[in-house]
Amino acid sequence: MNPSSPFLNLTHASMTPITAPPLRTLSSPPPAPPTAREFWHTANFQRLMFLLVVFIIFISIYNPLNWLLTHVDIPEVRVYSVALNHFTATSDHLSAQLDVTFAVRNPNARATIRYNKVEASVFSGWGDDVLSLAKLPSFAQDTKSTTQVKAKMWIRVSAWEMGNSNGIFSGIMSERISGVVRLNMDLYGDAIFSSKL
Repeated sequence: MNPSSPFLNLTHASMTPITAPPLRTLSSPPPAPPTAREFWHTANFQRLMFLLVVFIIFISIYNPLNWLLTHVDIPEVRVYSVALNHFTATSDHLSAQLDVTFAVRNPNARATIRYNKVEASVFSGWGDDVLSLAKLPSFAQDTKSTTQVKAKMWIRVSAWEMGNSNGIFSGIMSERISGVVRLNMDLYGDAIFSSKL
């Protein structure tokens, strides 16, 4: 046979045994799953606890801070002065002009207020009927400030318009005789708060 032949004659080749590395025997069984005590010390649980603590701290700081920054108090409105002009009264008719000044106070330290659709009204102390209504211009208030709002209102009451069934006109007339007429006044409108940080 030609030694340069690509085919070897296996009958003449020397056979050497193939040796494999020895098999390793396990000295101990595989590790058991972690017990509850060991679980408390694992890295994943520690990360979970850390995130929970961070979340609780965030909420405990965020909520009061959010309340402080966004909480607003309602404006305080008071009647500052009332002047009665052109008062006339007969047995069946009453008319008067009221010059009313309201004091509107913004108690907020971090919020300005814009008032729109402002209206002032006068009610009788004897019922819920509006005796006069005045539309006022819009205005704005800065923080911790007081603004005076003036309203001029005409009251015209007659026995025929009010009717004697509800007792408003007769109540006003009986109070007029005693020298004191009770009137209720309202100032209302849309208030728009703007945060000022």
